[in-house]
Amino acid sequence: MAISCFASVTLAGLLRTQGWPRRRGRWWSPKWVVSADAVDKASEDMVLATVALGAMHPAKALNIVAEALFPHWDAATISLLKLTGDTKVAEGASTVGSDPPWRSIVHPKFASLGPEIEWKLLGTPEVQDSLKKWSIEGGLWGLRWPQALPAFTATQSQDELDELSAWCAELFGQYAADHRFLPVPDILMSDETVQWRLAGNP
Repeated sequence: MAISCFASVTLAGLLRTQGWPRRRGRWWSPKWVVSADAVDKASEDMVLATVALGAMHPAKALNIVAEALFPHWDAATISLLKLTGDTKVAEGASTVGSDPPWRSIVHPKFASLGPEIEWKLLGTPEVQDSLKKWSIEGGLWGLRWPQALPAFTATQSQDELDELSAWCAELFGQYAADHRFLPVPDILMSDETVQWRLAGNP
């Protein structure tokens, strides 16, 4: 699996902790596969991490968004406005029915491809582009609506929120240890929502 951004590195790491990929086929012609259901769940967890980063660690989320958008940084404003425009999000209510954003964002489902898929499929340009898109949408969603995060995660205490914050920050730290981020472009930094969040406002 080719890995090129926070989303794909995190997805691969989450799957490897579950024992994927696994070898199938004859010893002289093996192939490495992964459960499609496991990919769906890990994809949702990856997007949850970007949502949580946007909500609780906005500067880190902006690094991920800028990296995923590069070199098409002009699209940053369009993506941000799409997520922060006319859509109204009440506490505990999703923008798409009752699903939390990390489940609504991940589409299409890998399970539609069969019970198992080849590991190398996750490195194709189409899948990599989807992973980047999901991480952008997740990071910007969390950045825009941080106060909705507890309702979507069903967290019942500050301790649980602190655990979620520590988990997503750890994932970011593991990635950042081996990758150098580009500066966040001015087109993102100048956005009013971004400036408000970076100033420490909820």
